Amino acid sequence: MFQSSLQHLKRLGLAAAIGVALSSTAAHADSSFSGPIRLIVPYAPGGGAIDLTARALQKPLQKELGTRVIVENKPGGSTKIGTMAVMNAPPDGQTLIIVSHPGWVGYYYSKIFDEKPWEQMTPLAQVAESPYSVITVKANGRFSSWADVVAWAKAHPDQPIKAGAPAAGGFTQLAFNQILKNTGIKGTFVPYAGAGQAKAALLGGEIDIQMESGQAFLGIRNGLTKGIAVSSPGRFPLQNDIPTYAELKIGDTLPTNGFSVWGPKGMKPDVVKKLVDALHAASKDKSLIELLQDKNAILVHFEDGPTISAETKDVDKTWGDRLKTVAP
Repeated sequence: MFQSSLQHLKRLGLAAAIGVALSSTAAHADSSFSGPIRLIVPYAPGGGAIDLTARALQKPLQKELGTRVIVENKPGGSTKIGTMAVMNAPPDGQTLIIVSHPGWVGYYYSKIFDEKPWEQMTPLAQVAESPYSVITVKANGRFSSWADVVAWAKAHPDQPIKAGAPAAGGFTQLAFNQILKNTGIKGTFVPYAGAGQAKAALLGGEIDIQMESGQAFLGIRNGLTKGIAVSSPGRFPLQNDIPTYAELKIGDTLPTNGFSVWGPKGMKPDVVKKLVDALHAASKDKSLIELLQDKNAILVHFEDGPTISAETKDVDKTWGDRLKTVAP
């Protein structure tokens, strides 16, 4: 009798344990992934701050999620091709995009998008940030300061200053137009598929200045380029030798360029939480901080989804009307 009861209790215990395990497995499956995570970069590979941030994030995020993370470049259309690929993907959390959320606002008002992309996506988290625009010139070239650019342009009115950037429209072209107006010089805005291509054009002498984001600091530190102006409210703490637009009186302070990860609309809360938690943990990874912050002066700064969503709406409200002026 006792032996029979003991065996019965053991069976009950085993059944309960199996039930708990199955329940735990089912719950885990709800927020697990059936395949690799695709992290879309809407610019060409090599040279851009967003591309660099994605590649710094790849291994730490892979470690936190326990599944493969693939960085996939989909350049073109001023982020539209990459954005639409994610917007139209299944909301399973396996197709994400890393993008500048203030940049989206600029491209929307440049008529790149028919609808506001940030309203059609799920905000997850910001990982890093940098000044929106850093104006650089070729090291040891004809210019060593913004004053040199203005002086040369006024002495050669038949040769407009050529400025290269990784896309048309948006904040960068708005800033360039404002600079021309404030300084009274002539200039031409030249869009490229990515910051890397614009950098090659600068070093090759095809353009006179480059207007890029945080990846500018790598070229500056390597002695290839020199920073002559930055669009941040104050001097950027990781490269504080570069004067601001406000100091030089050439243009307005631009929004901070936040590099954030978004997914398709309609993602399940448990999937969102798993991705946000993984992104938060990955942003603390020593290798990521060393590559982005220590070597490239891209500031590692985590913000959650509601925060970046609110920031994007504020940029839209504050800058929308002015951004319409650079629409094609």
